[in-house]
Formats: sequence, structure tokens, C-alpha cells
Amino acid sequence: LQKYHKIISLIWAVGFLVVIQFFATPTPIFRYLFPACIIFLLAISAYNFFYLRAVSKYNPWMGLRILILFGSLMGLFFLIPNQALRSLFLIGSIPVLYFFESVIGTEGEHVLFNEIVVTGFASFLALSGFVHYFPFSIVGYLIIVFIVSLILCRASYEITPQNLRTKWLGSIIIALALAELAWSASFLPLHYSVIGFMMFNLFYLLWALYYYYLFNHLTLRKVQFHIGLAVVFISLALISTPWSIIS
Repeated sequence: LQKYHKIISLIWAVGFLVVIQFFATPTPIFRYLFPACIIFLLAISAYNFFYLRAVSKYNPWMGLRILILFGSLMGLFFLIPNQALRSLFLIGSIPVLYFFESVIGTEGEHVLFNEIVVTGFASFLALSGFVHYFPFSIVGYLIIVFIVSLILCRASYEITPQNLRTKWLGSIIIALALAELAWSASFLPLHYSVIGFMMFNLFYLLWALYYYYLFNHLTLRKVQFHIGLAVVFISLALISTPWSIIS
């Protein structure tokens, strides 16, 4: 199984395009597309389970990380209004999904950081878009933000050399902070894409600082760098977006 993993990873990446494109042409039909996506995610979860067991690297959090990545990209697909742009998005997702699926089971820091950037950005943008197009209880939205943030943090902190209590405590605190920030951002008269982008930047800031803390590599320079990076990107987003009054 390990010998053919890269080929199978490419099949999964292309299969992502085929499944979604089949049920989304000429227009997405949610009642068909959503169940097809769930079946696809279950199938790739089963494959990753057997693959990681075969290479003696099974960890449920590793499988969950790639599952969230696929799911978040599916969520982004639903937000794209134009058929041509949806097709380009699916084509562009193939190398991204192939890379992260092919390296599942590795514990490289650069791989983890890149995966968190892609997954976190897609997740928070998809969540912001979902609550914009399908308004529902703010409490339900905050619960979803908390759960997604908690899973992203806990799954990525699994490789750190700390005990379970420390990993869970930091993940819960970050998730609670993101839920509070999501509640505060809901009052801003901004487009959902800007709110999603801001949420992602704040998530990455908290996640990265605690990640360095778990490895005992947190320094003042790293704190200053990541805070400055978040301030710059959020400021650019706020300056470049038009503001409107919520009636």
C-alpha cells in the first residue's frame, strides 16, 4: 500500500474534482452534492485509516487533519458563484490536495504550518460565508466556530512533546477565544470574506504562538513577528474593503 500511496493520493485529489464537478454541472444541486461529498469524505477517511495502520503511523488526529482540509475546500466551493471560477478552483485544488494527502503521516514542521494555513483559511472563510448565506442562530454559529477551532488546534498539536492536558487546555482556550472573536466580528458591517480573513489571521496568531510554546521555542521576537504580521494583514483587509451600515 505504501508503494502506491502517491498514485492513490493523486486519484483522491482528482476524484475530489470529479465528484463535485459531476454533481455541480451546470449548477450545484445541494441535495445531491452534499451526500456525495459526505460519502467521498468517508471513503478517504477509510483509506487513510488503513494506510496509516499499514505504515505503523496511525493516529486519529492525522486522519482528521486531512479530512478537515478536504471538507473546508468543499465548503469554499459552495461560496463561488461563477461556474468558470468553480472549475478553476477545483483544478487548482488538485495539487494542494495531492501534496497533503501524499505526505500524510509525516511530522515535518513546514508541512504542518502550510496545512494549517490552507485549512484554517478555507475553514473560517467557509464558515463566514455559510452564516452569511444561511443565517441561523448566533449561538449555533459560535458553537461551530468553537468545534472547528478546537479540532484544528488539537489535531495539529498532537505532534508536540507535551502531555495531553497541556494540548487540550491550549486548544480549548484558543477555541473559546475564536468563538468570542466571532461573536464580536458579527457586529461589524463587513463582507463575510473580510470577517473570515480576520478570523483566520487571529486563529493563526494564537495557534502559532502556542505551538512555539509547546516546543519551548517561544521568544519575544517570534511574538512580535506574528503579532505584527496579523496587524498588517487585518489592517490591509479593513482598509481595502467598503464599509456599510447594517439596517
